[in-house]
Amino acid sequence: MIYFSLMIFLLTACSEKEATSTEILTKVEKTHDALESVYVDTEYIDHVNGSLSYNTIERYDFAHGIFLQEIEKENAFLYKGQQETRFLVDGEEMDTSQKDYDAQNFKVSYDMETERNPFKQLKQFDAHFYDHFIVAEENGVYIFTYDGEDEQKASIVKGMMWSNSIQANDLAESYEELELTDVDLGISADVDKKTNRIERFEIYMKYSPPAQFDTHLVEHTTIHRYSKYNEVSPIEKPEIGDIPSPIAEITLPAHEIEQYEKEAGQYVDALIQATVFQNVGEYVKRVPGSQSEEKKREDGAFQQMFFRAIYEENTLDNIAEAGVTKAQVRAFTDAFLDALTITKYEIENTSLQSDDTIEVTVSIQGIDNNAINEKVGKVAMAKYESGQLKEEEFVDRNLALLMEAYQSLDETMKPRDAVVQVSRSEDGTYEVLFQDQYLTTFVQQ
Repeated sequence: MIYFSLMIFLLTACSEKEATSTEILTKVEKTHDALESVYVDTEYIDHVNGSLSYNTIERYDFAHGIFLQEIEKENAFLYKGQQETRFLVDGEEMDTSQKDYDAQNFKVSYDMETERNPFKQLKQFDAHFYDHFIVAEENGVYIFTYDGEDEQKASIVKGMMWSNSIQANDLAESYEELELTDVDLGISADVDKKTNRIERFEIYMKYSPPAQFDTHLVEHTTIHRYSKYNEVSPIEKPEIGDIPSPIAEITLPAHEIEQYEKEAGQYVDALIQATVFQNVGEYVKRVPGSQSEEKKREDGAFQQMFFRAIYEENTLDNIAEAGVTKAQVRAFTDAFLDALTITKYEIENTSLQSDDTIEVTVSIQGIDNNAINEKVGKVAMAKYESGQLKEEEFVDRNLALLMEAYQSLDETMKPRDAVVQVSRSEDGTYEVLFQDQYLTTFVQQ
């Protein structure tokens, strides 16, 4: 029986074959046809005139036909909505001719379909385009390398030029009629094996265009990096005066972006457990990374003790002149930390800002520390003014009342969002340099 089962396993294993480039790209096409939105970081490198190189961030909302491109180098926005196209430079709307306006619309429409799936877009210029790739697999990623013949390369380059340029479109009724020389083409791409989504698409093109064009040689490389599939927030039309924010270079493939965003969220979750909730055990369970359990426990204990020590030190500094003892401060800290256990939080969103920086948004139901202090202060002051409390007793009594308030606290505030900046080191560990980014929402003053 064991022998029979083993034979079935071996026969099954032997019968499996590696998927062809066409089979994989057909799945990719089906996946990308269903996309609702995507974020694309594009790097354009001009090999003839380096000053023409640039980086852009593009957001595509395919479901609603909306596109927004940010070009940092030009301080420009290019927006296409359902009803209009807007082009802003230095915050001012460009006064373009109808011809230029039509050219922009023409190019944006092409870009939207290309970015949805560049493989499919190029297939229209070569019916067997999917067959002309060599495929390798590494760490759950398909790596595609184009291996077409010169004639097939020329067909692709002509097709791209004809579709992307209204001038070329006017010169010929079809891309096959364009006359180009010195043509070369290179394509490489990474596709996530699990999701069939493109992570990176890189294309090198070289050609000499027809004589009607101003330039004599075109040679450039364009690298598209995809992320935030179906997670792009609603795209708003840029207003007069808007200028793009500086573009942080993101070179990571999509699967690593997803991994780092997930781990950053896990780290903030673990850090909150160690600091706010003083729970080292939960820190060890939740913190990401390949460190040993002993190392994680050591790190969690440090965060726990450091948070408590800083609070005790600040409290003591604030009331040192009143003669309060360290024992009183420790008891007061115990009550404060006990009050924090009723707070609630949820990791809402994570977003990679650069290769080593991730923003984590946390929804927090904290305690209203200001209201507690105000209420207790009024009670203590009333006792003092009525003669029930001597001046030298005021601080001690105020501390005691605050401890009682913390110990009986059972209400939290409405949820508020806190945005936490997380840094990732080369060794795969994470760090939050400014813990006040979340602590001041747990304890609202």
